[in-house]
Amino acid sequence: MPTLHLGFGLEFQDLYDPKGVARVDEIFGAWLQDKGAALYGDLMQGRRDPLSLSPKAYSDFLVRAAPHVARFVGELFGVQGACNTDHADHAKHAALGEFRRLFLQKYVAPRLSGAEITPRLDEELDRLEDTQLAARCLEALKTQDALALARLAAHGAARLLTAEDRRDRLFMLARPQDFARLLKTNQHKNTLYVEDARLHPRDGFSYAHKGFGTTDAFLEASYCLHCHAREKDSCSKGMQGAQGETLKNPLGVSLSGCPLGQKISEMAWLRARGETLGALIVACLDNPLLAATGDRICQDCVQACLFQKQTPVQIPALESAILDDVLNGEWGFEIYSLLTRWSPLSRFSWVPKAASGRSVLIAGMGPAGFTLAHHLLRMGHHVVGAEGLKVSVLPSSLTGKGTDRTHAPFAPIYRVKDALYEDMDTRAPQGFGGVCEYGITARWDKNRLTLIRLLLERQERFMLVSSFRVGSQMSVEDALQMGFDHVALCAGAGAPHSPDVPGVGLGGVRTAADFLMTLQMGGTFSKKSLSAFQVTLPLYVVGGGLTALDAATEALAYYPRQVEKIALWYKDLCKEKGQEAVHASFSVKDLASLKTFLMHASDIEDARRAAAHTGCLPSFAPLIRKWGGVHVLYRKDHQASPSYRISAPEMQAAMEEGVIFHENVSVLAFQGDAENQVTGILVQDHLGKRTLLAKSVLYALGTGRAEVEGVGAESSQVTRYGDMDSQFAGSVVKAMASATLGAGRLDQMLARIPPRDLGATLFKEIRAASKTTVTAHKVLAPGIVSLSVHAPAAARAFEPGQFYRLQTGDGTQAPCEAVALTGAKVDKDAGILELIILESGVSSRLCTRLKVGDSVSLMGPSGAPTWIPSQKKALLVGGGLGNAVLFSIGKALRRQGCEVVYCAGYRTRDALFYQEEIEEGASRVLWTVDAGPLIEARRPQDSTDNGSVIDALYRLQDEKTFVPDFLLTIGSAAMMAAVQEATRTSFFKETRQIASVNAPMNCMMKGICAQCVQVGRDPVTGKEYTFLACVDQDHPLQQVDFDLLKARLQQNHMQETLTDLWLQGCTATPCQEL
Repeated sequence: MPTLHLGFGLEFQDLYDPKGVARVDEIFGAWLQDKGAALYGDLMQGRRDPLSLSPKAYSDFLVRAAPHVARFVGELFGVQGACNTDHADHAKHAALGEFRRLFLQKYVAPRLSGAEITPRLDEELDRLEDTQLAARCLEALKTQDALALARLAAHGAARLLTAEDRRDRLFMLARPQDFARLLKTNQHKNTLYVEDARLHPRDGFSYAHKGFGTTDAFLEASYCLHCHAREKDSCSKGMQGAQGETLKNPLGVSLSGCPLGQKISEMAWLRARGETLGALIVACLDNPLLAATGDRICQDCVQACLFQKQTPVQIPALESAILDDVLNGEWGFEIYSLLTRWSPLSRFSWVPKAASGRSVLIAGMGPAGFTLAHHLLRMGHHVVGAEGLKVSVLPSSLTGKGTDRTHAPFAPIYRVKDALYEDMDTRAPQGFGGVCEYGITARWDKNRLTLIRLLLERQERFMLVSSFRVGSQMSVEDALQMGFDHVALCAGAGAPHSPDVPGVGLGGVRTAADFLMTLQMGGTFSKKSLSAFQVTLPLYVVGGGLTALDAATEALAYYPRQVEKIALWYKDLCKEKGQEAVHASFSVKDLASLKTFLMHASDIEDARRAAAHTGCLPSFAPLIRKWGGVHVLYRKDHQASPSYRISAPEMQAAMEEGVIFHENVSVLAFQGDAENQVTGILVQDHLGKRTLLAKSVLYALGTGRAEVEGVGAESSQVTRYGDMDSQFAGSVVKAMASATLGAGRLDQMLARIPPRDLGATLFKEIRAASKTTVTAHKVLAPGIVSLSVHAPAAARAFEPGQFYRLQTGDGTQAPCEAVALTGAKVDKDAGILELIILESGVSSRLCTRLKVGDSVSLMGPSGAPTWIPSQKKALLVGGGLGNAVLFSIGKALRRQGCEVVYCAGYRTRDALFYQEEIEEGASRVLWTVDAGPLIEARRPQDSTDNGSVIDALYRLQDEKTFVPDFLLTIGSAAMMAAVQEATRTSFFKETRQIASVNAPMNCMMKGICAQCVQVGRDPVTGKEYTFLACVDQDHPLQQVDFDLLKARLQQNHMQETLTDLWLQGCTATPCQEL
């Protein structure tokens, strides 16, 4: 790799040091003064008196000055040619612009609409480069060669008509914009779709979106009216009426413009003149983290474009193309990185400030969190970014952070694609970026998040903490007491709303957020991942927003990947064990599902072979439609849907991938089979009431507002940003705007606090508190393992009844699903907690393979502490692994003066562990085993017997000597259902009965994904309601629907059985042939 030699006597590390950046600015000032005294004077005047320039005068200054900054940057990095206008290249683009304007728009289009031309694709002309075709057309216009013009015009007309399907941007002319007809789809009654012949093939999860190339960017920038010169740049400022009110378009969308106020028109003006780097310099003024915005992310600017009656300027695509052109050049990342910290044309803040002596803890590293971190760092503050998800470790040579998160040397990046970019189909989940990472699909290149992460991590005043949730390991009050001056809450959106219809708790009915998080964060999309999310067709998504469309498109991509992985696991297993033995491991229903998946995998293999023969990408969407398809149900007209109103192009793209959209459909109920797995959806539409066959259902009906435990109103020490602030909820760019605007206000609040300069000390304390290392590993009983970890913050915050999220991989696979584990024993002083793991599936088996000294991802505690009353009679009923939870609760109850009777049930005596701990937590223990030798009752008050805990409960009722005030049961869903039935007697009439619901869980961050959603039933009205087990796992026993809980625990059963068998019995890498 070439060595970076900076000009002007600067060193690479200067670019990341505030003093070094100040020196860059001083050198630039001298350089500019030498190049042009007038421009230098304008720069200094603007800095001295920021309001001396009118908005129009400032815009004029920017477009004059930006090219000079670009020249200076070129000299600084030794890439002057790349930072100057390439006149030959610009001339080529200008010629294409003339061709489009004079030949296509003025000559061909009018004659085509007047039926004066018969479109005909000319094979010889079609083989020409665009520049060659443009030259011939312009020459024909000039000479008025009738024969040549006729032939060229017929070919041009054909290209115009097929431009959309061929993605031929040069021939995509502006057309009238009809807000009622923004989609190009077929419609049959209430169903919108794209026919099979026009579907775009997709294979896997690689980033396949073709954005603007260099020519496209020039053409789009030239199409812009550059209305900043007339102060009509509504794309940036919004479109106002005569009274100053914000106007709305015919769809009712407010035309408020870019939430960040980015200088869009000035950016386009510079790009149209070949000043790519100058355009980026101007864009970075108000949107330095534009790597997180741009193409297929934001539409606010497009909606407010001055072109309201014709095709608007595709501003996000233009912005992304400008950034890509710079990033793809030599030292492109380092140039962009410098421009995020050094903003020479800003009138208010052009270099980072010196250390302020103040520190901020940011809860959440999504769009609001990373944007706020960037601005606070420029303002001189120390920042700790706490992310609840597992964040992958990147090399210190890239991040500037060692394994202990201390600052370390890092190297300059020459070519960003070589050093940083990965194929999205094989990229492991990074965990950084919040909804940008787990919620946005392959329509956006997530390598951009790596860029943003490096922009932050390379700065010495920043530290990123993984699997560390504010509200779990550390409360806001704890953070302030530790020494942080402020806690900024950027926790994103809240829990997804559930449909208020019967059947929402059926197996196979899940939130879109759960699917997307499992897919993207659990790594389920990966060819090598063992994570399970079983999708069966037909699949329906209920909702009309972008999350619904994202879930639908990703389901289309995931289904082929899922069945191919299943086929390869099955093939490995049959080779290892024999087909008969493999089939014997499955229930009749699961075996039928397996055979369906294998049949579909065979069809997909055939489609691959056929595509390989023609040299094309395989198209799986027609097959998926044959098998039942992926559908979206929306309750109103499609024009009223959020996806149509906010981003119709995304709706179009989704249907071009194969999504079928049904409008005006009301969902009345989800219907299930005898095992409570979904089989259909009862709907009301234009045909009346009817049932749609559905094997999988996802719903995306909006979210609530996220909250962090124990936090009330905002104050001088606690503020909220992004989706936690209702003014800025709903999009990535609005969240970033919230942080951008809020950073200034927060800086003013911090200025009123005396500096304490605790940044380095806080970094050290957070490092120590958040580090999680395995300290012990032992087998307690067959299939049951104890894992002790040193996790000081997680241990200190624990209260009996709470649990943790443990996530790992096996070293070669993508991460598996997170596992919910309860703290059995906790030593808060030593920072040690002991977790008990039952080897019952892939993820838990991988966790048992951890060794002493291994670092693990542990987040929590989550859930709610179990209610611990004083001086009461408490009855604990535990089955199997549930006893690992109950003995710590029993000890807590006894410390509060409670009399505790404990019914402890096991399958066999061999499954017993920690008998002494159980005895310490109980005044009396009733031991039971289902079969075999009895457990020894070592105390005179205890008893032992064959049978179940239900038998022990009946024995207590018969004795009538102990009437409990409080009952808590923890165990399998079947056991707790039996306890529920056994306690519906008068004996327990006055007993407060609680079940700890062991629901399937994913994020365990208090409702983000809502995989843990469960159904309760009001005992008086019988009406169903939903609750989140990761928020409050302890629920009134008589209100839990255990049949539905069992169904939800079984919804991935076939796939989990297969992967578990594979992990136990095969040695090959899964899916190695994919």
